[in-house]
Amino acid sequence: MLNLKILLIDDDSDFRMSVQIILESKDYDVITASNGREGFTKAKSEKPDLIILDIMLPDGDGFSICRELKETPETFQIPVIILTSMSKKKGNSYADVIAYCHKADEFMEKPVEKDELLFNVKKLLKKKNFKSQKLTGKKKILITDCDADFVSGMEKVLLSNNFEVFVAESGIEAQKMAQAFSPDLVLLEITLPDKDGYSICYELKRNPETSQIPVVIVSCIDNKLVSSDFASRLAKEHRADMYISKPVEPMELLKTINQIL
Repeated sequence: MLNLKILLIDDDSDFRMSVQIILESKDYDVITASNGREGFTKAKSEKPDLIILDIMLPDGDGFSICRELKETPETFQIPVIILTSMSKKKGNSYADVIAYCHKADEFMEKPVEKDELLFNVKKLLKKKNFKSQKLTGKKKILITDCDADFVSGMEKVLLSNNFEVFVAESGIEAQKMAQAFSPDLVLLEITLPDKDGYSICYELKRNPETSQIPVVIVSCIDNKLVSSDFASRLAKEHRADMYISKPVEPMELLKTINQIL
């Protein structure tokens, strides 16, 4: 499978280099352009999966380039992130409104956090993939866990059983992905690097956009508690649909998923 291709349009060579390193660390193929016309030409010829576009370009403004990309048949489906430092104070400009009016898919201000950039790239690429695919009737499962072995095992089983699979490695990422992709079910670990899974479950169930998504907590935390049933009681109090103790065989968990769905 070929790596996904990202076009970076920015006249700041240092910024291009730093962003290219970040993206290539996640195995994206990166092509670059230093001005708007070069970027537009490469967008048509290279047909990237996503474009990151600065506003302040030597031959014009990125807003106009974005609109032109979105009005051109060869490029209108390509997601565009406008990423710029045009405002004097971060979060206090009208640039984001202008960006969205010019059909940008996402707006970010420099300096940008690495994790935030990678999340938005991943999110938009997933959305593009959904739009380009024909309806398959596949159910979507979001796995939220930092146990690589568990994630790998479950991913193989779910993919081989005709599910779409998303993976989040933190609680906050899981919340964002649940809102962005509306999965049919969430598998959720308790011990996450940023927030505990109980809190994430409760917040998902309180949010009108995600409240109807079944949440199955799958964790070994009960083995670390004095009272083993306390983990499952906490899960119920935090509105989880089910608590399952690890270790669990992927095929057994698949049966449970199919029953819930």
